[in-house]
Amino acid sequence: MELTAERERYATALASDLDLLVQQLSHMPAVHKVILFGSYAAGRRDLLTDLDMLVVMDSDLDFVARGAELARRLRAGVALDLLVYTPREMEQMSRRPFLRHALASGRTLYEKRCPS
Repeated sequence: MELTAERERYATALASDLDLLVQQLSHMPAVHKVILFGSYAAGRRDLLTDLDMLVVMDSDLDFVARGAELARRLRAGVALDLLVYTPREMEQMSRRPFLRHALASGRTLYEKRCPS
């Protein structure tokens, strides 16, 4: 019975943290898009599930430094895997198998609106 309760608590934490992360990211001017992919996006909600997020944002930092900097700025209590690409990198790499799969199976949770 205790394991069932722990699973339910963790599933609630995943949903809550996901909402919080999207809110945080949507308030960052450099962020263009946030895509959820991986096991949580596919419906998995067990104790081994993490949040896999692909973020497209403007940055002059290299790939590793930009991901570390963004992870430092975000607040989450659950496991989080962040992939942070610039718009140019996304354009250049969108045909690669991993990104193609993440984009095809993922869900866009935030996209910056263009000023009209």
